[in-house]
Amino acid sequence: MDVSYDVDDGLPVWRCRPGRSLPGGTLAVRRLGVGTRCETWLAWSVDLWCPVVVKLVRPHQVHQPRAVRSLAREIA
Repeated sequence: MDVSYDVDDGLPVWRCRPGRSLPGGTLAVRRLGVGTRCETWLAWSVDLWCPVVVKLVRPHQVHQPRAVRSLAREIA
């Protein structure tokens, strides 16, 4: 995915639009929110055939251990 910049904080976000593929075999529906470390998307799971929420580590946080650990804790 390409990168653009958030209008509120000026930091990188994933350039995504409705219908675009997201991780886990999902399709983007709309962005729900952007935080310091992650952005959250409402998505459609093709496998489950239902709406899901996908949380993505922001581009500038991908290699930051704290962001990855935080997301791993949420998943667990």
